[in-house]
Amino acid sequence: MSISFTQIPSTKRLPGAYAEIDSSLAVRGLPGMPHKALIIAQRLATGDTAANVPYLVTDPEQAARGSGRGSMAHAMALRFRAANDYTETWVVGVDDAGAGVAAVKTITIGKADAAEDFGAATLVVRLGGRRIRVAVAADDTEADVATALVAAATDTTLPGTLAVDGSTAEQINVTAKHKGLAAAEGLDLRTGYLPEETLPTNMTVTFGETTAGSGDPDIAATLAAVSGEWWTEIAMPYRDGANYTALHEWLLERFGATDMRQGHALSASPGTVAALNTWGEGVNSQFITTLPTEGSPTPPYEIAASYAGIAAYQLSIDPARQLRTLALPGVLTPQATTEFTSSERELLLFSGISAVDMAGGSFRLSRCITNYQLSPLGAEDTAYLDLTTMTTLRYIRWALINRIELRYPRHKLAKSGTNFAPGQAVATPETIKGEIIGLYDELERAGLVEDKEFFVERLIVERDDGGDPNRINALLTPDIINNFRIFASKIQFAL
Repeated sequence: MSISFTQIPSTKRLPGAYAEIDSSLAVRGLPGMPHKALIIAQRLATGDTAANVPYLVTDPEQAARGSGRGSMAHAMALRFRAANDYTETWVVGVDDAGAGVAAVKTITIGKADAAEDFGAATLVVRLGGRRIRVAVAADDTEADVATALVAAATDTTLPGTLAVDGSTAEQINVTAKHKGLAAAEGLDLRTGYLPEETLPTNMTVTFGETTAGSGDPDIAATLAAVSGEWWTEIAMPYRDGANYTALHEWLLERFGATDMRQGHALSASPGTVAALNTWGEGVNSQFITTLPTEGSPTPPYEIAASYAGIAAYQLSIDPARQLRTLALPGVLTPQATTEFTSSERELLLFSGISAVDMAGGSFRLSRCITNYQLSPLGAEDTAYLDLTTMTTLRYIRWALINRIELRYPRHKLAKSGTNFAPGQAVATPETIKGEIIGLYDELERAGLVEDKEFFVERLIVERDDGGDPNRINALLTPDIINNFRIFASKIQFAL
């Protein structure tokens, strides 16, 4: 019998017509790779899901219930879903570090001329980019305005809580809802963000800090708790050394050939060009990408969540297409005085920090790179510079493994040229090589690779000669497609 059946034995005697179904040739073309995003963020005690227990979020309201309304996790889920309401998304809440410290900032209401009244107007103070508005009357005192401002802070998604200082009635204490540096970075306080948000006449508003936030949670146990799933995009709010190292090593292990659940963490960092340059020079990971916030009032952890949402959606459509020009919805642009210059962005791109721009009044992605800069031996290395290099490699590997497992699920293995009958479930190095070339054709048509001739010339598919006759070894050298990032021209005119 030449045909390899899997369900109908050759010794069957009972009369009847039998037909088995074989799906090994059913899938044609390139398959859509599934994406599954994870948001790691701090939770409040009011949340009904315990720490380090991931839960599915199809609506941000689920994050409000699971991790507490107004928590970092809730805020990040809101921002992720505003950017992407398609990708399967999970949240894992993390408890504040016991030794952590919550940041406390101050708002002090004053008068430029103590003898003069305020001008009747609306006072707008922004906390984490969110507006707190109060009506100011001419006969209000500084303490009246402070009390009214606290009463107006009813938005449950504010990153901090407001309270009038016990000893100074015109001062408000703003306390971060979570301990740690990441939460403290969300306490951006400012007035006059928009031209119409001017202060009432004769009013001064001074911002200060009495307690710096410190002690982010340790996510080692969190990573262990979610290790059983494949997460393609991870929104990461923490950049401290211990958590960065733990995340990189976790992703590196999953990148390996025996696991292959490759994922990427997306983060955002505030700071000056000098501070970002120093931080970027001190890290090195092809699995983590970091946006500069450039002074945006929006909390960095929310920017990271929006970035992850955009990346998860767009890279599921095309893993090789750059994310340039895409806006992060709801993320506020920095004021002009804090926006980085072209030369500053260029400098940071050599320190592992991605670039953004504010074209059209929106916070937009420009060039998304990884934090990778050095080879394991410390040599300068651009192999994993661009995020799309990593995501294209991820897809190519997934498509290759998927194709081989679909086409040859229970095949026997013979050397090329073996005279087996048609219909036999037998693979040879030559048939597998043909399958790989066919896959490369499809990848090339999809705009993921180029130069098929180069690929075929270098392709090696052979039976293992090291003692395992059941094994095929293959060497593939795909030429990953590039992106049109720079157009350089010289205009040489004549008169």
